[in-house]
Amino acid sequence: MIIQQANKHDIDSIVSMLRKTFRVSFQGNHTPKYIEELCARYTYLFMKKRLETFAYYVAVDPRNESIVGIIGLKDSAVRTFFVDPDHQGVGVGKRLHQVIEVAARREGVIKLEVEASGIALPIYESFGYTFVREIKKPTHTNHYMTKQLR
Repeated sequence: MIIQQANKHDIDSIVSMLRKTFRVSFQGNHTPKYIEELCARYTYLFMKKRLETFAYYVAVDPRNESIVGIIGLKDSAVRTFFVDPDHQGVGVGKRLHQVIEVAARREGVIKLEVEASGIALPIYESFGYTFVREIKKPTHTNHYMTKQLR
């Protein structure tokens, strides 16, 4: 697995991977309407703008050069952390998160923060995050979590 900084040439692959992940991983935890609204929001232009303001890293499968994971950092906030369903559970997310921790430390960040979905809560706990509070949304509840960087 190759972890590299995302660039504009990755956007189409990122969008495809994200939409697949939303449709597969969110099934049963969110309504089909919410999932499709999320897929509609993640367009080429949406990700292009995000690449301009966030530090994004992607995991690339060297066998076929496909993007199989993404993670972003803006200031101290971890954003858009997803792994293709066909590559979950084999350490892709762990490697992506390690890269973000290094990048955050390099920028002087001492505490990471994330708004995690219920699906992601145990993943962030396994990375050492602490639950702080719930964030009620109209369609679901997220979890504000933090991790001290030493």
